[in-house]
Amino acid sequence: MITVRWPSAIATRAEIWRVLDLSGITKSVRDSRNYLRAGFVYLNGQRITTQKETVEVGSLFRLELRFPNGIVDGREIFLSRPTLYKPRLNQPDTPYYKP
Repeated sequence: MITVRWPSAIATRAEIWRVLDLSGITKSVRDSRNYLRAGFVYLNGQRITTQKETVEVGSLFRLELRFPNGIVDGREIFLSRPTLYKPRLNQPDTPYYKP
């Protein structure tokens, strides 16, 4: 299972073509859009053909690329929100010592 952090903390839904790119299944946004247009993308076993298809942020789903030659590249993906607040460190990352 891959955990993908959706960059927006406000959005409740995510576009599938962008999730393909963020998860590393495709190499670029252009590849993701081309695979969607060609009809190679499947979400939970159902074919996705439009670029406006979305999934819920905070859900677990299976995203697959099924090519005509029989190769299937599929992964379980959990789409989560980023952490908004991180505790601030009181110490620097690398200590500085005067020579």
